[in-house]
Amino acid sequence: MTEKGEVIASIICSKCGESILNKETLVNGYPSVEMIAEFTNHLEKKINTRIYLSSVWEDYEIKAENDLLIPKGTVLKLSCPKCKKEFLISSQKCQRISCKGQTIMLLTDDEIINLCNEFGCHRHGFKKKNVHEKTIREVYKNYIPFNGRRKFTGIFC
Repeated sequence: MTEKGEVIASIICSKCGESILNKETLVNGYPSVEMIAEFTNHLEKKINTRIYLSSVWEDYEIKAENDLLIPKGTVLKLSCPKCKKEFLISSQKCQRISCKGQTIMLLTDDEIINLCNEFGCHRHGFKKKNVHEKTIREVYKNYIPFNGRRKFTGIFC
């Protein structure tokens, strides 16, 4: 089980199964988790930018492309930088009472990660949800098309 402060070694899109770990853009000295964020600013203009989250468990550091400032409390549409599709959204709302965000799902080799899409939410770090192998296999089977290019390790052998 991963503990607070450990670095995520693998994280993939819940739609295409491609890695979203960016080894070029570092956050706090480690590879970042790259996403495309879409939101509407205070002038009602739609903004698209890349954001980079810390890959350290329970570290809430986020960098935005071109140092763009995203207002705290903004609900983001988060998408994969590879397939450009919006990440899988859980039926579960964020558990913080005053939060307007929804929970998106990302995958590691053996776990599902729930992440709030409200910018600045304390749930905007990586919180692990322990799941059974059967559940993860079901997510892969139903949501990620196997394209012959990936070879899963661990429980996916």
